Amino acid sequence: MLTRMRTQLRRTTLGVVVVTWMLGTSWAALAAPLNVIVMIADGMGSEQVKAGAYYAGAPMSFESAPYQAQMTTGSVSTEDLNGFPTDSAAAATAMSTGQKVLNFVVSVATPGDQSNLETMVEAFSAKGKSTGLVTNSYLTDGTPAGFGSHALARTLYADIASGYLNDTRPDLMLGGGGNGLDPIAAAAAGYTVVTDRTGLQGIDPGTVGPLMGLFGTSAEGMPYEWDYDQGFDTGYDTLPFLTEMTSSALSVLENDPNGFFLMVEQENTDKAGHEDNSDPHKTAREVFGVIEFSDTVQIVLDWAAGRTDTLIIVTADHETGGLEVTTDNGPGVLPTVAWNGSAFPGWDHTGVTVPVYAWGPGGEQVTGTIDNTDIRTIAMVPEPSTVVLVGFASLAVLKLRRTRL
Repeated sequence: MLTRMRTQLRRTTLGVVVVTWMLGTSWAALAAPLNVIVMIADGMGSEQVKAGAYYAGAPMSFESAPYQAQMTTGSVSTEDLNGFPTDSAAAATAMSTGQKVLNFVVSVATPGDQSNLETMVEAFSAKGKSTGLVTNSYLTDGTPAGFGSHALARTLYADIASGYLNDTRPDLMLGGGGNGLDPIAAAAAGYTVVTDRTGLQGIDPGTVGPLMGLFGTSAEGMPYEWDYDQGFDTGYDTLPFLTEMTSSALSVLENDPNGFFLMVEQENTDKAGHEDNSDPHKTAREVFGVIEFSDTVQIVLDWAAGRTDTLIIVTADHETGGLEVTTDNGPGVLPTVAWNGSAFPGWDHTGVTVPVYAWGPGGEQVTGTIDNTDIRTIAMVPEPSTVVLVGFASLAVLKLRRTRL
């Protein structure tokens, strides 16, 4: 009997070696990327993409991605309230932490023990990488907050700001100011602070250290691209566009030899969807927001061209407005659309799936239909060494048992 036990143990040991080798080989094929860039067009569904492409007369830059999928966007509120759509804070939390929460909650276990959930900023910082958040909303808004701070409610701007400055400390934050963040507090926390395009262009990306761009103090974030194009709002005379902020972010973060994590958000695609249907500029604001986002993605793709170490994920957090494109009126002419709204009165978000596009190592996991919590899994590819260590640990246990036999 003892001989039989030893024979079985040797076979088990061999099996662990084989499984460890197979897992190590498998994860080597999914080697963790040096850089991870997640780009979110808030409120952008497939119809918004179509509207932008019709106006531009060409596909959006991200539509040629080698890996594509559709994504479900529900929150705990969706599950509890018969399909009630997510809000941006809960959606960002799901993508950033891999866990669903109630609407309006920012990366806190609710329902649950209300403990802080590890955000992507914290997870990548723990790996020794630089981290950055870019948005043309205000920086304490739901989407950037879900990736880099914690709060029981998304309107607790002071708590979100304090989380940035004192706890998670992203290396770079560029976006709208106000709403809990001010230049004095940011400077006191050790950040180099810039407040306009000239200041951003004047930084030395190789030596700047922690950087915060606070561009304006509007409660609505930065201006619509359409409004600037038409002369309704001159904000971008001095403030940087999303394309410019993203380009600057890359020039700073690329200096870290350990790599970086960057989240970029286009907020105006959501903000436009919330406008009243009677607003004659609603569709134009939406279309120009999608095109600005496409241009921003193109900047990232150009930066990553020729690299094999960067994972890029482009998606939305949910759809806003129930947009339906009915007629392509040709390049340079707004398409004919219908804004059908949501099935829930007073709530503009809908529950339709949103597109996901990916490039680079790990991007092959973007296929079929995924859930918003899968973004965390795809972005946080385990190091191959982790799998190998598990195998060695198993071998050590088996060796100990064998000795005792």
